[in-house]
Amino acid sequence: MLGLVLLAAGCVRTTDGAPAGVTPSLPEPALTTEAAPDPDHVARQFLEAWKAGDYESMYALLSPLTKDALPFDDFVGRYQDVMRAGAFRSVEYAIVSSLVQSPQRAEVRFRVTLDSAVVGPITRENRMDLTRDRGEAWRVAWAETAILPDLEGGRQLSLSTITPTRANIYDRDGDALAAEPSADQANVAALWLVPNEIGDEEAEESLLTNLRRLFDLASTDPILERYDAIRNTNFFVPLGEVPYEEYQRVGGLLASLGGIYARTYGARYYYGTGLTPFAGGVAPHAVGYVSQIQEQELEARRAQGYQGDEYVGRIGVEAAFEQELRGVPGGTLSLLDSEGNYIGALEQRDPQPPYAIYTTLDRGLQAVAQRAIEGFAGAVVVLERDTGAVLAMASSPGFDPNLFVGGNPLLGNETLQMLNQADQPYVNRATSGLYPPGSTFKMITMAAALESGFFEPDTVYYCGLTFEDLPGITLYDWRYEKELPASGELTLQGGLERSCNPWFYHIGLELYKRGLPSAIPDMARGFGLGQATGIEIGDEAGQ
Repeated sequence: MLGLVLLAAGCVRTTDGAPAGVTPSLPEPALTTEAAPDPDHVARQFLEAWKAGDYESMYALLSPLTKDALPFDDFVGRYQDVMRAGAFRSVEYAIVSSLVQSPQRAEVRFRVTLDSAVVGPITRENRMDLTRDRGEAWRVAWAETAILPDLEGGRQLSLSTITPTRANIYDRDGDALAAEPSADQANVAALWLVPNEIGDEEAEESLLTNLRRLFDLASTDPILERYDAIRNTNFFVPLGEVPYEEYQRVGGLLASLGGIYARTYGARYYYGTGLTPFAGGVAPHAVGYVSQIQEQELEARRAQGYQGDEYVGRIGVEAAFEQELRGVPGGTLSLLDSEGNYIGALEQRDPQPPYAIYTTLDRGLQAVAQRAIEGFAGAVVVLERDTGAVLAMASSPGFDPNLFVGGNPLLGNETLQMLNQADQPYVNRATSGLYPPGSTFKMITMAAALESGFFEPDTVYYCGLTFEDLPGITLYDWRYEKELPASGELTLQGGLERSCNPWFYHIGLELYKRGLPSAIPDMARGFGLGQATGIEIGDEAGQ
């Protein structure tokens, strides 16, 4: 029996097919591993978006919990408030290290440098926390310390700025073209005239003589013609501005003659050349003018360290050398608690003085050029032959740059009216006006002729009153309209001296026939036509 029992037992099977009494073995487990994604990638995306000011992309990288607690506008506002408060103009960063603490949490450490236009760069070691949910990508668990660790607990930044006094602009001899006042001291006098309040004819003559001297008018200036239009009226006529020290010398005399009203004030002053209202200022288009920061540019200017109440250059030297004339502001960036109480200074820097600008302009020559072109629409430029230095640059009609300076009692609707004038007096016709070169182009045509080898300086051509070598077209010499006789046979050099139009028509046609159709435009480009001159205040390239 025992043998049967044992035999029977040996035949018992478990449910999985293994003999009874034997422990079944499990298959080897299949191991799979999945590394958490690199948090550096998301951190770098977030910081790059900050550099670019792309707050939408930054917000898109925040964790869902952060977004639930922080609306987009609040998020953007906090960054913009910090950037504005510190006058931060750029962001730089460097990833230092990253640590994946668990499949759901990571930490990235980075170094951030915020460059302030007022106090310079501020560098901090910083940290960014990241989370991920259900295998999703890393997202930033944002806190204010992700901007600066100093902002923990709702702390704020406060910036106090010290702005240097704007530097002066001078001509080649050191005579001022634009100057700042001394501290708390008037440097400008604005004058008005009421003709009917002038004494007798003798007083009138003396008054006009002294005004001519005061406003530095030429002896031939038609001041009486201007005055005749308002004589015997009670009009309150603005005359313009003059340096205070010059007004002081004759102010008492003018007051005794009657009819003159004056108000002194301190402001940036542009030296004038004439009595015509709103046409003063030496080289106003080249020197430029300043005006207060406008609302639409306030944010951009604050990012450059401006407080918002400064005057900035608009055109000419004032605009081209804004940074040099302004200097480098200084100040202190302070840390305040959430209640606005002072905690301490984060960074400070002393202001750096501005640089005065010395131009190549000759103030006296410039005044002569402006007077010569007054009443016309156009431009006069006087260059020094050997250096190319601009000695005078006059554009007409002109304007008075003093009208844009705050504190000027003459400032008013006249300024707006001036800007709206159809003749655009604020446009620099010397640099922005595009005009046909006229007979000055003959020098380029002559150079192309000589360069071709087909012409010599003594090559002779008959200069008639007309040019009829093109079928169906008749072109004329300038002497035709003047009813002068033809110049006759002229060498190439003589053709230039006489400015003979047919000579140069002939050159153009002859070069074309000889297979050199681009010789003249190529020479024009060689002379620099079609390119900007590189003058510091900017110019149009021409054609």
